[in-house]
Amino acid sequence: MLKKCIILALGLLPGMLLAANLGEVAQHAMVPAIFLAKFAHAACYVVGSSLVLGSFMKYGHRRTHPGTVRASQPIIMFLFGVAAICLPIVAQLSMATDALTLY
Repeated sequence: MLKKCIILALGLLPGMLLAANLGEVAQHAMVPAIFLAKFAHAACYVVGSSLVLGSFMKYGHRRTHPGTVRASQPIIMFLFGVAAICLPIVAQLSMATDALTLY
């Protein structure tokens, strides 16, 4: 935890030293938040698409070997994958992420 705080402080320090007023300090502080939001959006797309693809693979395995895979497993994987893909879309459409200008 301390290491993360030190890294965050060192990342914000140059922006604070070069800033002329408090508004510029706040603007420099938003850069890591925007990076984390973009990373979370990309991670949702990757995880969601992996879950959807995995659900199709599990369903194919279930069709050939019905006793090895439960029927609910590919269905749940598919629903979680669709939810993970829709999460950044819903977040981008909401007003909460409008100020971040993600794309």
